[in-house]
Amino acid sequence: VDWLFWIARSFEDPRTGASGGPNLAPSPGGLQEAIVASAAGAPSHVLCDDLRAEHLPGCNLVVRREALQEVGGFRPQFVAAGDDVDLCWRLLDQGWELVFAPTAFVWHRRRTSILRYLRQQGGYGRAEALLFEAHPGRFRHGVIHWKGSVYSGGPVSADARSVIYFGSMGQAGYQGLASHTIPRRPLHRRFDSPAARSLLRLCDLLQPIVRAFSRWRHGGPAPRFHKAPTGLSSQAGTGASCSEIAFLGSPEIGRQQLLLALREEGWSPCGDTETWDLKSTPFRVLTADEQHGRDHIVVRARLQHPPALRGRGITRLEEAATRIGLRKQ
Repeated sequence: VDWLFWIARSFEDPRTGASGGPNLAPSPGGLQEAIVASAAGAPSHVLCDDLRAEHLPGCNLVVRREALQEVGGFRPQFVAAGDDVDLCWRLLDQGWELVFAPTAFVWHRRRTSILRYLRQQGGYGRAEALLFEAHPGRFRHGVIHWKGSVYSGGPVSADARSVIYFGSMGQAGYQGLASHTIPRRPLHRRFDSPAARSLLRLCDLLQPIVRAFSRWRHGGPAPRFHKAPTGLSSQAGTGASCSEIAFLGSPEIGRQQLLLALREEGWSPCGDTETWDLKSTPFRVLTADEQHGRDHIVVRARLQHPPALRGRGITRLEEAATRIGLRKQ
């Protein structure tokens, strides 16, 4: 009754084309089922915000009849998987909204053996090949490019491609992981052991390989292998040092004005995923405003520099700060 109540509430908005909620794995009946329940690749909802979804798994999905008829129903070529993804995308393309109902959860048992789990992932790869044929614009670099975030009812861990998106000079509206997170559920306590964790790591290694090659074998894009980024802590191992300096400012003169002054002197913005604001070889600088009461701001600057050029870098910062009215603290 509770599930139906919360699903029905989602359809009070006439723009709602489909609704669904989380799917949770019940207590596993054996070791392999416990490992599969914690492995990557389980059916997961993709959320654009707390309530709007980009994808709702078919194991917990209700579709408005009018919307289903408008998009032509499920497509027959999706015989094993991918039918829910295809339907959700076509609903969105027609202007319908997908609503996530967080309290309308269902129990959804996972595969009972690792072999069946890997076969399932191969089936997902085949479905992705069909999705690539039907929706090529929703793929990037050979894989589905979700605009939202993948959730799976538990904590997430970042994979090797994950980076922090700061925006140029740290000005992104929302700063966070650049969407390479793997939904995680811990191993059931009855089956948690070093051997089980080793098998789980093996599943995490095999899952993307099996899925990617199945996608390629059935006509999808060729697998791509990514190298982990190394740019975030690039001062490590280069012999560079860091120095910090503070300036007294005001509500009208702060970090933004200092960055603008440095830009006028030829400094250029660092990349969207770098922890630094500006660079001017061999220097890089990171800045922050520190509020002290209503009328006072301290602008803190961290300068990365070769040890022998510290004085030159500090002088360049001080000259730019003095020119706009900041005073060294």
